[in-house]
Amino acid sequence: MISVEVEAIAPATPGRWQVYVDAITGTPVARASLLRFATGTVTYRVPTRSPQRPRVDGPVPFTSFRIGATTTPSNAAGQITWTGTASAQVTTALTGPLVAMTNRAGALATATLTLAPGGTASWDRSTVATDDAQLSTYLFTHTVKAYAKANLNPSLAYLDQQISASVNESGNCNAYSTGDDIHFYRASTQCENTGRIADVVYHEFGHSLHNQSIIPGVGNFDGALSEGVSDYLAATITNDSGMGRGFFFNDNALRELQPARDLRWPDDVQGEVHADGEIIAGTLWDVRVAMIGVYGATAGVTKADDIYYAIIQRATDIPSTYAEALAADDDDGNLANGTPNLCTLREVFGRHGLATGGGAVGSGLGAPVRSGFQVRVPIAAPTSGCAAPTLGAATLSWKVRGAGATADVPMTQVGSDLVGTIPAQADGSVVQYKVAVAVNGNPVRYPDNLADPLYEFFVGTIEPIYCTDFETDPSWTHGATAGADIWQRGVPAGTGGDPAAAVSGTQVFGMDIRGGDGIYAASSNGWTKSPVIDTTGFTNVRLQYKRWLNVEDGFFDQATITADAATLWSNFNSNQGNNSSTSHTDKEWRFHDVDLSAQATDGSVQIGFTLKSDQGLELGGWTLDDVCVVGYRAGATACGNNVVEAGEQCDDGNTVSGDGCSATCQTEGPPPVDCGDGVLDAGEQCDDGNTAGGDGCSATCQTEAPPAGCGDGTLGGAEECDDGNLVGGDGCSSVCTLEDDGTPGDGSATGGCCSTGGGPGGPLTAAGLAMAVAAVTRRRRARR
Repeated sequence: MISVEVEAIAPATPGRWQVYVDAITGTPVARASLLRFATGTVTYRVPTRSPQRPRVDGPVPFTSFRIGATTTPSNAAGQITWTGTASAQVTTALTGPLVAMTNRAGALATATLTLAPGGTASWDRSTVATDDAQLSTYLFTHTVKAYAKANLNPSLAYLDQQISASVNESGNCNAYSTGDDIHFYRASTQCENTGRIADVVYHEFGHSLHNQSIIPGVGNFDGALSEGVSDYLAATITNDSGMGRGFFFNDNALRELQPARDLRWPDDVQGEVHADGEIIAGTLWDVRVAMIGVYGATAGVTKADDIYYAIIQRATDIPSTYAEALAADDDDGNLANGTPNLCTLREVFGRHGLATGGGAVGSGLGAPVRSGFQVRVPIAAPTSGCAAPTLGAATLSWKVRGAGATADVPMTQVGSDLVGTIPAQADGSVVQYKVAVAVNGNPVRYPDNLADPLYEFFVGTIEPIYCTDFETDPSWTHGATAGADIWQRGVPAGTGGDPAAAVSGTQVFGMDIRGGDGIYAASSNGWTKSPVIDTTGFTNVRLQYKRWLNVEDGFFDQATITADAATLWSNFNSNQGNNSSTSHTDKEWRFHDVDLSAQATDGSVQIGFTLKSDQGLELGGWTLDDVCVVGYRAGATACGNNVVEAGEQCDDGNTVSGDGCSATCQTEGPPPVDCGDGVLDAGEQCDDGNTAGGDGCSATCQTEAPPAGCGDGTLGGAEECDDGNLVGGDGCSSVCTLEDDGTPGDGSATGGCCSTGGGPGGPLTAAGLAMAVAAVTRRRRARR
């Protein structure tokens, strides 16, 4: 082949080649560049953490520099390439495909640097705080994005998008995230310019990462949770439990993730998001320390970061983090058989008061179950090789609704339950209660809802006036005065924090419950109303229903119950302005009693449920089941009438204690172990060889007193028989009751249908705590 040399020039871009072409066909067969290229590195001189610490020359990645009229991008190592072999005049930049700076104090800083081939050019603006904030925030934001992409979620699209970072904003001692871009304030006499502090940049990006990582319909943006996980992100990047060094012009930590005393939920809850966030931040740091102890430094941090990231994807609030930590640790898709680090995670989360729920893989306790005035807490058997939890003091606290402070009743262990009994209360009252148990030295509390921390039940016999369980269409009206009408009847899908099943049957009535994201919309106002209900003949009328409600703090979003034109209940409002963060988060079906008497005096009442939201942070809203309007007539209950009625756990036809059913118709404790063996043992007043009461020796081996007139040969009063003596074994016992001849099935009935406060739906039984899940489509500002 004969070739010809041709010189080719590309006028639009730098290019000059010696091209060899076939002399016959003109086809190019080879080429060689006639240009020479040089490479150098651009760095910005920034603090390692804050201006109080040493500075480093940080390579500037993915940035659009200019050399003459040409835009030249840097690579991940901050290197740029230009044509020629001479030094280049490089114009600095604060914009690239991953980060774009905004300077609220004026135009973006800029400079022209001389960069020699193979050399480094450094830009230093350390003496001008407003310029230094621009350079520092620009590099710190690249650092945290690179950490998240390499260690947390490489496939998260948000990490490949350009984020806006704004510095030198008016104000001081703060910074914030909008859930996407990040903002930093100028310095004051008290606080450093927050754009110059790496930890603060990492923290604010942590809010954005949290918001962008939430799995829709699963996780939720909770203010206190986000503050804590954002502190952890900064701490794990710096490998320092002291977060925010330099904030107050010194090297002290703004918040310490490993304080002298472990912060615990809910003991240390203050209702302020930064303070409350320290509980989960400290927990995550302790997980990091524990995982390093198990796996070593590198693998341990990776494991802890994986747990942290699973939490920001799936948790709905701080109490739900333990369940998500276990799910992240699981290695076979079966939490029932434990997880590789179950015992360690239980211990760490337990120290912070967060190892609750989940039975054997949680605190070791089940949720309370009530029968009459007695409350039982199941104790789960230990599993997965972990030591059984050490149970300390257990307290049942109670009060009559509206009566002031609670009173405490110690709970004692009976078999596999902790048992406590509230003193019998007057008919017509509403009793509220909660349970606290020390588990491995840490408090576990039920119910788990800071906005509504007491269960409740109604005392007295009620009569149904109107009831619906939504299994058929109850013809409720519903709509929205703002936004879309999302009230639905159907089988709940369990999204957005909604329940996964109905209380009874299969159908419920609620907001977006059938398979959407389960969340009410921003800036909406939805309502539903029952038919008008005839209450003629009743002076005491009550709404008694089961609810599963998730709604933001009442300062922002309002859930209400109305009767006719009156608002009778609304969710808790912490009144802390923009820091209001005590959202109402039901994690189980809750019984709720509302007095409708004043509205029903005209012989009818119409009930309604509403929810009005603001422009940010939406949760699961209302879900309703077993809704009843009932009437109450005073004086309908009588202990000793052989019928178990509201407020009674038992009724054996008498008001004598010591026979298994007390004088107030409450179940008495179990008999001594050897009661009924015919031998008088410690704790027994008698032992007649059986555990049948009414024969002179009670079911608990206590001596029974005969009624007045027993043994006089005349049947009267409470006697079932009277054979003229006080000797048992002759068909008529020493307390004048008929003795059993041993024929099965002829004993007296002790039935009854209605449980205290349960209404037509039966007794109130607190279901096992379920994981609350909710998603967020928009969030309010997350501050420092």
